[in-house]
Amino acid sequence: MSQEAHGKIAKGLIFSVRDSGQMVRQYHKPTGKATAAQLVQRAVIAGLVVSWHALSPAEKQVFNDAAQVLTDAGKGPLTGFNLYVRLGVVVPNNYGLNEYGKAIYGAGSV
Repeated sequence: MSQEAHGKIAKGLIFSVRDSGQMVRQYHKPTGKATAAQLVQRAVIAGLVVSWHALSPAEKQVFNDAAQVLTDAGKGPLTGFNLYVRLGVVVPNNYGLNEYGKAIYGAGSV
């Protein structure tokens, strides 16, 4: 038997671990529709995920190395992917996103 459970069972119970210990709660379906700002943010993150996968191993290593430096400095834990997405959300024009936060897809990379 597991000492620690996390995840969900169907749409009934959600198991998680907090600083205070194991927690079980009932699943509640979110109410209301996503706002326009939430939809834009989701599109930005989806574009960043696609563009991360398009990076070369050497390009990914740059972010992995930088993330490790930040983690060692107490700013993490952080992975290269986490850092890439965080920077892309905070400064969208860094990764080929327009001023509205929507990914620009075309002949080049995202």
